[in-house]
Amino acid sequence: MTDRSSVIAELKTILGDKYAIRKNVTEQTRLYHDLGLRGTDAADYLTAVFQKFEVDQSGFDFADYFKGEYFSPVDILNSMLGRKDRSKKPLTLAHLADVCVQQQWFSP
Repeated sequence: MTDRSSVIAELKTILGDKYAIRKNVTEQTRLYHDLGLRGTDAADYLTAVFQKFEVDQSGFDFADYFKGEYFSPVDILNSMLGRKDRSKKPLTLAHLADVCVQQQWFSP
């Protein structure tokens, strides 16, 4: 079984290597809401993580946690007005680490 703290470190490393995200990433950082991962970036990140830790993804629904590639006019307006998008469930690094340790997806 993999040690949780080393999983957290690896999750941060993958974010840094793939997306140059190194800003104040903590266990409570939310992938979509805080980092803005969406579409293929989010899918590629999760694919890399799930493959590395051999996670069974059964029951995981990408659309529950992330938006697609496109930005709708409403997304753009909300961004300009500083409104946070609350339409997606939060997925934190902490939860993702727990999933990796258990090697099985489960909802937060």
